[in-house]
Amino acid sequence: MKFFSKYEYILLIGSFIISLLLTEISAVIWLKYFAEESQYRKYSLYTNVPETKFQWSKHHYLNYYPTPNYKRGLTSHNSLGFRGDEIVRIKQDDTYRIVVLGGSTTYTIEVDDDDSTFTKLLENELNKQIDNLKVEVINAGVGGYTTWESLLNLQLRILDLVPDLIIIYHGTNDVHSRLVLPEYYKSDNSGYRKQWQNPDINILERSALLRIFLRKFGLTHQLNLGSVISSNHFVGKQLDILSQEELIQILNQNKPIYFKRNIENMIAIARENQIAVLLSTWAHTPYFNDYASTLVYRIGFSEHNNVLKSIAIEKNIPLIDFAKYMSKDVTYWADGRHLNEKGVKLKTQYFLEYIMENNMIGADHE
Repeated sequence: MKFFSKYEYILLIGSFIISLLLTEISAVIWLKYFAEESQYRKYSLYTNVPETKFQWSKHHYLNYYPTPNYKRGLTSHNSLGFRGDEIVRIKQDDTYRIVVLGGSTTYTIEVDDDDSTFTKLLENELNKQIDNLKVEVINAGVGGYTTWESLLNLQLRILDLVPDLIIIYHGTNDVHSRLVLPEYYKSDNSGYRKQWQNPDINILERSALLRIFLRKFGLTHQLNLGSVISSNHFVGKQLDILSQEELIQILNQNKPIYFKRNIENMIAIARENQIAVLLSTWAHTPYFNDYASTLVYRIGFSEHNNVLKSIAIEKNIPLIDFAKYMSKDVTYWADGRHLNEKGVKLKTQYFLEYIMENNMIGADHE
């Protein structure tokens, strides 16, 4: 048997190293000069992607908010950091302004086209039926927001818009906030949230070639919201580790006291500023294989909707029982929490009918 000589071993190893280097250089050149924008966002280090290309940005009080002037396809944010068309901060005298607060279901995250979001459709339909006023419906929904963030969002960003009416639509994210280790369930939501913190870059991802391979096959991923704001004390994500009985026990220990308080405080701020409030129960469908179908989350959704109903009675606040009306048929849903375009149209119709039947546009504020 003939063995390679020392020279041949060196030549073989050297050829292999040169091939890797050339492939690495090719990967870098492709990524920088030839990759499509979506590919560049997916495969680049987050430090190389301009912040304006990320959907969410750091905020000094809110932790994060929609990146102003962001645009991806038909999804965009205006210069104030709200999804949709540009608006003037100072409301015109002939304008009735509605702001909708909530999370990704308000943002309408599963619908790409701004013109097909819940807020835009509602604005269009209201303007068809209201003659003496121009109606604006502003989308203040932010993916992942709980009532903690919406409370701050109302105080720090929404009041400047001088809305006439706010619609509060919250449910699922506040269940997340309760599924934390009980010793960390606190009024500041630190059990679920941490201050925005960019993770260290994996040493393997320093190589463009390895990074593209790893992300192509889902072994690593681009920076996402959960990577930078989720606390380690959140156990709700451990659906495949903890039993439903264990999670329900945690939910039962962590009562929805802060959800209730946050909603009540939003109402108090609105009333102090002569802003009308419309509450809504939160709808879902259990017919997808996601967390919305699990027993612990369905219990949480029901508890929060009951809290909203009791607040509406106690505070004399109008409430649309959207969870009761909205069909659970999967043809209206993108997943267990988010509506598709067909579902958004149906949601718009329910809210339109409620607002018109109760003469909410132009009504005197309490």
